[in-house]
Formats: sequence, C-alpha cells, structure tokens
Amino acid sequence: MTPLHSNSYYSVLHGLNSPTELVKQSKKLGLSHSTLTDIGTMAGTIEFYKAAQKEDITPILGIRLSVYTGYITLLAKNQAGYKTLLKITAEANSIDNFTKRANISLDQLKKYDLDNVICITGYDNSSLYKKLVKFDEVNPDKNEVKLHLSILRQLFKSLYLEYNLSENTGLQNEVKDMILEI
Repeated sequence: MTPLHSNSYYSVLHGLNSPTELVKQSKKLGLSHSTLTDIGTMAGTIEFYKAAQKEDITPILGIRLSVYTGYITLLAKNQAGYKTLLKITAEANSIDNFTKRANISLDQLKKYDLDNVICITGYDNSSLYKKLVKFDEVNPDKNEVKLHLSILRQLFKSLYLEYNLSENTGLQNEVKDMILEI
C-alpha cells in the first residue's frame, strides 16, 4: 500500500521533510512506490524523482490543488500527465488566480488534456466533501452533490472518491453511506 498524500517542506506549514527524505522513508518502510503531492506547487518533483530513481522506488508525482471551494489531488499517469500538471500549476499560481494560495477553477481545467491525469476528490477539505456536508450535517440535497460529481467525471476519466476509513464518527459514517449510494 502506498500513501497518495505526501507533503515535503515545499508545502509550507504542512510538510517538514525534503523530497529526498520522503523517498528514503518509503524505502525504509519497504514500499516500492512513493508519492509527492505538495500543496499548490511542484517545486520538489525533480529532486523527488531523482531520489526515487537512486533508491529504486517508483515515483508518483502530483499536486494537491485548491479549486476555490476546496482541494483535489491530481496525479500524473505518465510524462504527458506530468507536463499537464506543470501547466495547471503555473496557471493556478498566476497573478490572476493567486489569492492566499494557488487556485484554479474547474472551468479553467476544461482547457487541459486530462487523459493522463488521475483525480482524487480529497476528503474533509475537498470541494466534494464541502458539498456533502453543510453546517456539520450531511447535505440532504443529493442533486447538488451529483452535479459536482458529474462535472468532475466530465473532466477526469480517472476519478477516485476518497474516504477516510480511520475516522468512525456518526457524521463520517453518514458521509461514507452517501458516497457509496452515489
């Protein structure tokens, strides 16, 4: 099993390790793959990739990106996907989109070839979760959730819904049930 959310110190206030240290930790744990998904930046990907090659670890390159209403995680399937992620990251960090962090809208993503990109919806800080939960209650408006999922499905051929199995509260169970129902 490979964690698909790993932040290096390029994710300011969210990660402490260098990209190289993340790879070394993966090797120490006996993992064959290692992932780097810094928030709003891909600045560490070259260092991460080189460290992974040196340690004979398969690198998974990606980014955790703000889509104004929450976060999504995007992973490159291959080199074409990596190049697409670089373009998306550049636009998200442009002066027109940057507020307190790099942002991009789902409409802006429509202009990119996303066939080589995997989207993971994210969990409690994601745009999908914020549609699922309103005011600490499960949103009864399933149509709003379905519309958001429909937009994501149109954008991404490889779309995965994320759910945190480690949390087992009543609200989390209701969210899980709704995700499974949809």
